[in-house]
Amino acid sequence: MVPQSEPIATDDREFVRLRGLMVERYVEARGVRDPRVLEAMRKVPRHVFVPQVVRAKAYGEGALPIGAGQTISQPYIVGRMIELLELTGGEKVLEVGTGTGYQACVLSHVAARVFSIERINDLALRAVALVKSLSSTTSASKSLTVRTAGPTRRHSTGSSWQRQLPRFPSRSWHNWPGEGVS
Repeated sequence: MVPQSEPIATDDREFVRLRGLMVERYVEARGVRDPRVLEAMRKVPRHVFVPQVVRAKAYGEGALPIGAGQTISQPYIVGRMIELLELTGGEKVLEVGTGTGYQACVLSHVAARVFSIERINDLALRAVALVKSLSSTTSASKSLTVRTAGPTRRHSTGSSWQRQLPRFPSRSWHNWPGEGVS
């Protein structure tokens, strides 16, 4: 069952303030310098990508659980990984390991097109619902596609990509555990 999507309030002043502090303290202070990455991270509401029970920690420096034994990466890692792609804004990017979609949404602000693949169906469905909800508040999420895929199911992106962002560099695509992948 696909979660119903409702527009998400992302401009609450306190969340905006906390996002700015997160970027300043935990991303920029640790060496991420690309102004487009920093600005994208100031725009994307990280708190909507984590469960309500950990939402108060969304703008801290750590990784947080998102379900299915997965985590949303710490802000510095998200910023640094995107910065290392050296994007100019016209690229098509493949992200492997969507989670709930936070990093893919940040990427969609600095790349022309993002295609993100998640092997865990529940997380992929949640990411799709979140991206759809955010599309009313940010145009960048309109350049983002999320799909479920794994060893038993492949999706074509319809075109090649110029960059790839693996979320699990030590594991091979062909060696994923993957029962129940739809």
